[in-house]
Amino acid sequence: MKWALLYVLTATVTGLHNFYQLMWMIWGAPINLLNCTALLGSTVLLLAAVLALYRARVTAGVGLAGSILVWVYYGPFLFFAILAPSSFWGDLQFNFKFHDYVPVIGPSLGIPLLVLSTIHSVSALRRDRLGQSVGKSVE
Repeated sequence: MKWALLYVLTATVTGLHNFYQLMWMIWGAPINLLNCTALLGSTVLLLAAVLALYRARVTAGVGLAGSILVWVYYGPFLFFAILAPSSFWGDLQFNFKFHDYVPVIGPSLGIPLLVLSTIHSVSALRRDRLGQSVGKSVE
């Protein structure tokens, strides 16, 4: 149940951030396919959260697929943040200063949640391949 909550939180935060970024097309910006792919990944993560309640073995694979789709956007995003940290932090400070919190929450909360959900999906798949129960801890 707690992993379903992790998937829901990750999907909500990353989906909201990507949807917010896609809304620039209202003012004539071109559609960013990376945002569209990450939005699809957030939807797949929501599907994984629903599957976590019923099929624990399938959940890890669906969650990993959703996480990989979301990483399509956040991987280059992190690369840019490392490559140009002053620009990245300047954008965050500007958005925070003018009370525009969605672009701040996406990178600051979405990336750690995405890392946690990816780690959980990979470890659950490993446990499943080793023949151990997915819902129980390894001792």
